Amino acid sequence: QRDLYETVRLAMDKKVREEIHRKGLARSQIVILEALLKLRQVCCDLRLVKSANSTTKLRGGSSGKLDSLLEMLVELIAEGRRVLLVDLNVGLRCLDLCLGMDDRVLFDIMDVLEGTCRARDAILPYPGIAPLFLLPAAQNRLASDFDGQRLQTLCAVLSKEYDLILLDCPPGLDPIPSCAAMTADRGLVVTTPDPAAIRDA
Repeated sequence: QRDLYETVRLAMDKKVREEIHRKGLARSQIVILEALLKLRQVCCDLRLVKSANSTTKLRGGSSGKLDSLLEMLVELIAEGRRVLLVDLNVGLRCLDLCLGMDDRVLFDIMDVLEGTCRARDAILPYPGIAPLFLLPAAQNRLASDFDGQRLQTLCAVLSKEYDLILLDCPPGLDPIPSCAAMTADRGLVVTTPDPAAIRDA
């Protein structure tokens, strides 16, 4: 994951610099946003990154955060816990893809928070594993649309139906991880042993 991040960073750095040189900073915003999105995708899950030679998503590799989450889920399910996994990667929506449930998503967390649908309409049972459920993130929305107060209210209601609610957040602090931190009883930060990453975490 680190190697791919560095490869993507170097490629996007070159592309951004060339675009700024040609068009100026003000007219290069789309390329800059594209670079930031690609780097965020590498951090979240390698399967979100499109291969240079393919239009399909990468299936090999994963991320430290995803690996930790899956290990935790295996243990919780083995204990017989009823677990709701909430994908808060608004704009990316990656957990449904990682779990092979992407073709089943009709509604997402934003639909629930905004009252477009009920939580039970958006929550998907994981096929073959009865006590595991997923509430997917919104793919085409902005993190700035997210309402942390409504998340707290939703989790308070859903905590009566599930033994454990896991809020899977994007990297960084603002605004969604901060909202999740205010909602959660406990938190787990997954990071690499690099000094800069530890300081940021």
